[in-house]
Amino acid sequence: MGMIIRSNIPSLEAKSTLRKSSKKSSEAMEKLASGIKINKAADDASGLSVSKKMRAQITALETVNENNQDGVNLVQTTEGYMSEIQEMTTRMTELASKAANGVLDTEDRDALQDEMDELCAEIDRMASTANFNGVKLLGGERSNPSVAPDSILSLQIGDSSTSSDKVSMKIYDLHSDELLSSATGLPVDSDMFKVNTDVSSYKNAISFDITDQDKAIQNVEHIRELCNEISSIRSDYGALQNRLDYTITNFASTHSNLTESESRITDTNMAKGALGLTQHNIMGQAAQSMLSQANAEPQSVLDLLR
Repeated sequence: MGMIIRSNIPSLEAKSTLRKSSKKSSEAMEKLASGIKINKAADDASGLSVSKKMRAQITALETVNENNQDGVNLVQTTEGYMSEIQEMTTRMTELASKAANGVLDTEDRDALQDEMDELCAEIDRMASTANFNGVKLLGGERSNPSVAPDSILSLQIGDSSTSSDKVSMKIYDLHSDELLSSATGLPVDSDMFKVNTDVSSYKNAISFDITDQDKAIQNVEHIRELCNEISSIRSDYGALQNRLDYTITNFASTHSNLTESESRITDTNMAKGALGLTQHNIMGQAAQSMLSQANAEPQSVLDLLR
Protein backbone atom coordinates (compact mmCIF):
# COMPACT_ATOMS: atom_id res chain seq x y z
CA MET A 1 0.00 0.00 0.00
CA GLY A 2 1.24 3.47 -0.88
CA MET A 3 2.00 6.10 1.69
CA ILE A 4 -1.12 8.28 1.97
CA ILE A 5 -2.38 10.68 4.60
CA ARG A 6 -5.96 11.58 3.61
CA SER A 7 -7.42 8.09 4.10
CA ASN A 8 -5.96 6.14 7.02
CA ILE A 9 -7.51 2.73 6.36
CA PRO A 10 -5.80 0.90 9.27
CA SER A 11 -7.03 3.64 11.60
CA LEU A 12 -10.59 3.29 10.32
CA GLU A 13 -10.50 -0.49 10.73
CA ALA A 14 -9.07 -0.20 14.24
CA LYS A 15 -11.70 2.41 15.10
CA SER A 16 -14.48 0.10 13.82
CA THR A 17 -13.13 -2.79 15.88
CA LEU A 18 -12.90 -0.55 18.95
CA ARG A 19 -16.50 0.60 18.47
CA LYS A 20 -17.74 -3.00 18.24
CA SER A 21 -15.75 -4.04 21.29
CA SER A 22 -17.03 -1.06 23.28
CA LYS A 23 -20.62 -1.92 22.30
CA LYS A 24 -20.16 -5.55 23.29
CA SER A 25 -18.59 -4.52 26.60
CA SER A 26 -21.46 -2.13 27.30
CA GLU A 27 -24.04 -4.84 26.53
CA ALA A 28 -22.19 -7.35 28.73
CA MET A 29 -22.08 -4.88 31.63
CA GLU A 30 -25.80 -4.16 31.21
CA LYS A 31 -26.63 -7.87 31.36
CA LEU A 32 -24.38 -8.41 34.37
CA ALA A 33 -25.77 -5.38 36.19
CA SER A 34 -29.43 -6.31 35.61
CA GLY A 35 -29.08 -10.08 35.69
CA ILE A 36 -31.24 -10.17 32.55
CA LYS A 37 -29.88 -11.01 29.13
CA ILE A 38 -32.87 -9.61 27.20
CA ASN A 39 -33.03 -5.96 28.25
CA LYS A 40 -34.50 -4.78 24.96
CA ALA A 41 -36.13 -6.37 21.94
CA ALA A 42 -32.94 -6.04 19.90
CA ASP A 43 -31.15 -8.42 22.28
CA ASP A 44 -33.42 -11.35 21.29
CA ALA A 45 -36.71 -10.51 19.59
CA SER A 46 -38.14 -14.04 19.55
CA GLY A 47 -36.90 -14.79 23.07
CA LEU A 48 -38.54 -11.61 24.35
CA SER A 49 -41.88 -12.62 22.84
CA VAL A 50 -41.76 -16.11 24.35
CA SER A 51 -40.60 -14.86 27.75
CA LYS A 52 -43.36 -12.26 28.00
CA LYS A 53 -45.99 -14.92 27.30
CA MET A 54 -44.44 -17.12 29.95
CA ARG A 55 -44.27 -14.23 32.43
CA ALA A 56 -47.96 -13.50 31.90
CA GLN A 57 -48.79 -17.16 32.56
CA ILE A 58 -46.54 -17.25 35.64
CA THR A 59 -48.22 -14.13 37.04
CA ALA A 60 -51.64 -15.68 36.39
CA LEU A 61 -50.59 -18.87 38.21
CA GLU A 62 -49.45 -16.84 41.21
CA THR A 63 -52.89 -15.21 41.38
CA VAL A 64 -54.59 -18.58 40.89
CA ASN A 65 -52.69 -20.05 43.82
CA GLU A 66 -53.84 -17.14 45.99
CA ASN A 67 -57.42 -17.81 44.86
CA ASN A 68 -57.07 -21.48 45.72
CA GLN A 69 -55.64 -20.68 49.14
CA ASP A 70 -58.56 -18.32 49.75
CA GLY A 71 -60.85 -21.20 48.77
CA VAL A 72 -59.13 -23.52 51.26
CA ASN A 73 -59.47 -20.90 53.99
CA LEU A 74 -63.15 -20.44 53.12
CA VAL A 75 -63.84 -24.18 53.30
CA GLN A 76 -61.85 -24.55 56.52
CA THR A 77 -63.76 -21.72 58.14
CA THR A 78 -67.11 -23.20 57.09
CA GLU A 79 -66.13 -26.67 58.24
CA GLY A 80 -64.98 -25.21 61.56
CA TYR A 81 -68.46 -23.81 62.21
CA MET A 82 -69.93 -27.18 61.23
CA SER A 83 -67.63 -28.91 63.69
CA GLU A 84 -68.93 -26.76 66.54
CA ILE A 85 -72.53 -27.47 65.57
CA GLN A 86 -71.78 -31.19 65.54
CA GLU A 87 -70.25 -30.91 69.01
CA MET A 88 -73.53 -29.36 70.15
CA THR A 89 -75.48 -32.32 68.73
CA THR A 90 -73.50 -34.59 71.03
CA ARG A 91 -74.75 -32.63 74.01
CA MET A 92 -78.27 -32.55 72.53
CA THR A 93 -78.20 -36.35 72.36
CA GLU A 94 -77.27 -36.50 76.04
CA LEU A 95 -80.12 -34.15 76.94
CA ALA A 96 -82.68 -36.16 74.97
CA SER A 97 -81.40 -39.43 76.45
CA LYS A 98 -81.72 -38.05 79.97
CA ALA A 99 -85.21 -36.74 79.26
CA ALA A 100 -86.19 -40.22 78.04
CA ASN A 101 -85.53 -41.64 81.49
CA GLY A 102 -88.76 -42.45 83.27
CA VAL A 103 -87.46 -41.42 86.71
CA LEU A 104 -87.50 -37.71 85.78
CA ASP A 105 -90.39 -35.47 86.63
CA THR A 106 -91.78 -32.55 84.64
CA GLU A 107 -89.53 -30.02 86.33
CA ASP A 108 -86.44 -32.07 85.46
CA ARG A 109 -87.43 -32.33 81.79
CA ASP A 110 -88.19 -28.62 81.65
CA ALA A 111 -84.63 -27.91 82.81
CA LEU A 112 -83.27 -30.20 80.09
CA GLN A 113 -85.57 -28.54 77.56
CA ASP A 114 -84.15 -25.12 78.48
CA GLU A 115 -80.64 -26.23 77.58
CA MET A 116 -81.89 -27.89 74.38
CA ASP A 117 -83.56 -24.61 73.37
CA GLU A 118 -80.36 -22.67 74.04
CA LEU A 119 -78.31 -25.04 71.88
CA CYS A 120 -80.79 -24.80 69.00
CA ALA A 121 -80.80 -21.00 69.39
CA GLU A 122 -77.00 -21.02 69.14
CA ILE A 123 -77.27 -22.94 65.86
CA ASP A 124 -79.57 -20.18 64.59
CA ARG A 125 -77.12 -17.51 65.72
CA MET A 126 -74.20 -19.19 63.98
CA ALA A 127 -76.25 -19.69 60.81
CA SER A 128 -77.11 -15.99 60.76
CA THR A 129 -73.65 -14.61 61.52
CA ALA A 130 -71.01 -17.06 60.23
CA ASN A 131 -69.14 -15.40 57.38
CA PHE A 132 -65.86 -15.24 55.50
CA ASN A 133 -64.95 -11.77 54.22
CA GLY A 134 -68.63 -10.84 54.20
CA VAL A 135 -69.79 -14.04 52.47
CA LYS A 136 -72.26 -15.71 54.82
CA LEU A 137 -71.49 -19.40 55.12
CA LEU A 138 -74.48 -21.05 56.79
CA GLY A 139 -77.57 -19.45 55.33
CA GLY A 140 -77.58 -15.95 56.79
CA GLU A 141 -78.55 -12.84 54.86
CA ARG A 142 -75.83 -12.04 52.36
CA SER A 143 -74.19 -8.84 51.22
CA ASN A 144 -74.31 -10.37 47.74
CA PRO A 145 -77.99 -10.98 46.90
CA SER A 146 -77.07 -13.50 44.20
CA VAL A 147 -75.72 -15.87 46.86
CA ALA A 148 -78.79 -17.31 48.54
CA PRO A 149 -79.17 -20.13 51.08
CA ASP A 150 -78.73 -23.61 49.61
CA SER A 151 -77.09 -22.07 46.55
CA ILE A 152 -73.76 -22.57 44.79
CA LEU A 153 -70.73 -20.38 45.40
CA SER A 154 -68.35 -20.49 42.42
CA LEU A 155 -64.62 -20.56 43.22
CA GLN A 156 -62.04 -19.67 40.55
CA ILE A 157 -59.28 -22.30 40.70
CA GLY A 158 -57.65 -21.91 37.27
CA ASP A 159 -56.30 -19.22 34.97
CA SER A 160 -59.05 -19.32 32.36
CA SER A 161 -62.73 -18.42 32.23
CA THR A 162 -63.86 -21.93 31.26
CA SER A 163 -66.01 -24.07 33.53
CA SER A 164 -63.11 -26.51 33.98
CA ASP A 165 -61.25 -23.82 35.93
CA LYS A 166 -64.10 -23.27 38.38
CA VAL A 167 -65.33 -25.36 41.29
CA SER A 168 -68.65 -25.14 43.09
CA MET A 169 -69.17 -24.96 46.83
CA LYS A 170 -72.70 -25.43 48.13
CA ILE A 171 -73.90 -22.98 50.78
CA TYR A 172 -76.28 -24.83 53.12
CA ASP A 173 -78.99 -23.13 55.15
CA LEU A 174 -78.36 -24.31 58.70
CA HIS A 175 -81.05 -22.37 60.53
CA SER A 176 -82.90 -24.63 62.94
CA ASP A 177 -86.07 -24.99 60.86
CA GLU A 178 -84.17 -25.96 57.69
CA LEU A 179 -81.53 -28.11 59.38
CA LEU A 180 -83.70 -30.05 61.80
CA SER A 181 -86.43 -30.65 59.24
CA SER A 182 -84.13 -31.76 56.40
CA ALA A 183 -82.05 -34.00 58.68
CA THR A 184 -85.01 -35.83 60.25
CA GLY A 185 -87.38 -35.74 57.30
CA LEU A 186 -90.08 -34.28 59.55
CA PRO A 187 -92.15 -31.21 58.65
CA VAL A 188 -91.30 -28.02 60.51
CA ASP A 189 -94.66 -28.11 62.28
CA SER A 190 -94.15 -31.68 63.53
CA ASP A 191 -95.02 -32.26 67.18
CA MET A 192 -91.43 -33.51 67.61
CA PHE A 193 -90.39 -29.85 67.46
CA LYS A 194 -91.36 -26.82 69.49
CA VAL A 195 -91.31 -23.13 68.55
CA ASN A 196 -88.14 -21.55 69.91
CA THR A 197 -88.60 -17.86 69.11
CA ASP A 198 -88.66 -16.94 72.79
CA VAL A 199 -84.96 -17.94 72.99
CA SER A 200 -83.70 -17.49 69.42
CA SER A 201 -83.88 -14.20 67.49
CA TYR A 202 -84.45 -16.15 64.28
CA LYS A 203 -88.09 -15.72 63.24
CA ASN A 204 -88.69 -19.40 62.34
CA ALA A 205 -86.67 -20.93 65.18
CA ILE A 206 -87.56 -24.41 66.37
CA SER A 207 -86.10 -26.87 68.87
CA PHE A 208 -86.42 -30.59 69.65
CA ASP A 209 -89.24 -31.17 72.12
CA ILE A 210 -88.06 -33.34 75.01
CA THR A 211 -90.62 -32.27 77.61
CA ASP A 212 -92.42 -35.60 77.13
CA GLN A 213 -90.78 -38.99 77.68
CA ASP A 214 -92.07 -40.53 74.45
CA LYS A 215 -91.02 -37.51 72.39
CA ALA A 216 -87.60 -37.53 74.06
CA ILE A 217 -87.12 -41.22 73.15
CA GLN A 218 -87.97 -40.53 69.50
CA ASN A 219 -85.87 -37.38 69.40
CA VAL A 220 -82.77 -39.27 70.51
CA GLU A 221 -82.91 -40.99 67.12
CA HIS A 222 -83.77 -37.74 65.35
CA ILE A 223 -80.76 -35.99 66.86
CA ARG A 224 -78.56 -38.87 65.65
CA GLU A 225 -79.97 -38.26 62.18
CA LEU A 226 -79.09 -34.59 62.61
CA CYS A 227 -75.54 -35.53 63.54
CA ASN A 228 -75.29 -37.78 60.47
CA GLU A 229 -76.57 -34.96 58.26
CA ILE A 230 -73.89 -32.62 59.54
CA SER A 231 -71.24 -35.33 59.07
CA SER A 232 -72.35 -35.71 55.45
CA ILE A 233 -72.03 -31.97 54.83
CA ARG A 234 -68.63 -31.89 56.50
CA SER A 235 -67.52 -34.78 54.30
CA ASP A 236 -68.45 -32.74 51.22
CA TYR A 237 -66.42 -29.81 52.49
CA GLY A 238 -63.50 -32.07 53.38
CA ALA A 239 -63.47 -33.55 49.88
CA LEU A 240 -63.55 -30.05 48.39
CA GLN A 241 -60.66 -28.92 50.59
CA ASN A 242 -58.58 -31.94 49.54
CA ARG A 243 -59.28 -31.11 45.90
CA LEU A 244 -58.15 -27.52 46.41
CA ASP A 245 -55.00 -28.71 48.20
CA TYR A 246 -54.10 -30.93 45.24
CA THR A 247 -54.87 -28.06 42.87
CA ILE A 248 -52.48 -25.81 44.78
CA THR A 249 -49.76 -28.46 44.61
CA ASN A 250 -50.31 -28.95 40.89
CA PHE A 251 -50.18 -25.24 40.08
CA ALA A 252 -47.12 -24.78 42.30
CA SER A 253 -45.32 -27.44 40.25
CA THR A 254 -46.43 -25.80 36.99
CA HIS A 255 -45.33 -22.40 38.29
CA SER A 256 -41.89 -23.77 39.17
CA ASN A 257 -41.42 -25.41 35.76
CA LEU A 258 -42.50 -22.32 33.85
CA THR A 259 -40.26 -20.08 35.96
CA GLU A 260 -37.31 -22.37 35.23
CA SER A 261 -38.09 -22.29 31.50
CA GLU A 262 -38.36 -18.50 31.50
CA SER A 263 -35.10 -18.26 33.43
CA ARG A 264 -33.24 -20.12 30.70
CA ILE A 265 -34.46 -17.54 28.18
CA THR A 266 -34.10 -14.29 30.12
CA ASP A 267 -31.65 -14.70 33.00
CA THR A 268 -27.98 -13.87 32.54
CA ASN A 269 -25.40 -16.61 33.04
CA MET A 270 -23.16 -14.54 35.29
CA ALA A 271 -20.03 -16.66 34.80
CA LYS A 272 -20.38 -16.63 31.03
CA GLY A 273 -21.24 -12.91 31.08
CA ALA A 274 -18.16 -12.06 33.16
CA LEU A 275 -15.96 -14.07 30.81
CA GLY A 276 -17.43 -12.24 27.81
CA LEU A 277 -16.92 -8.86 29.46
CA THR A 278 -13.25 -9.64 30.09
CA GLN A 279 -12.83 -10.79 26.49
CA HIS A 280 -14.45 -7.67 25.03
CA ASN A 281 -12.46 -5.39 27.33
CA ILE A 282 -9.20 -7.00 26.20
CA MET A 283 -10.24 -6.74 22.57
CA GLY A 284 -11.16 -3.07 23.12
CA GLN A 285 -7.81 -2.34 24.71
CA ALA A 286 -6.02 -4.06 21.84
CA ALA A 287 -8.06 -2.11 19.29
CA GLN A 288 -7.30 1.11 21.13
CA SER A 289 -3.57 0.31 21.01
CA MET A 290 -3.75 -0.50 17.31
CA LEU A 291 -5.68 2.70 16.67
CA SER A 292 -2.91 4.66 18.34
CA GLN A 293 -0.29 2.99 16.12
CA ALA A 294 -2.40 3.44 12.99
CA ASN A 295 -2.75 7.14 13.72
CA ALA A 296 1.01 7.42 14.20
CA GLU A 297 1.86 5.66 10.93
CA PRO A 298 1.20 8.70 8.61
CA GLN A 299 3.84 10.59 10.58
CA SER A 300 6.47 8.68 8.55
CA VAL A 301 5.44 10.72 5.52
CA LEU A 302 7.15 13.73 7.13
CA ASP A 303 10.47 11.97 6.68
CA LEU A 304 9.97 12.18 2.93
CA LEU A 305 9.24 15.89 3.10
CA ARG A 306 12.36 16.92 4.96
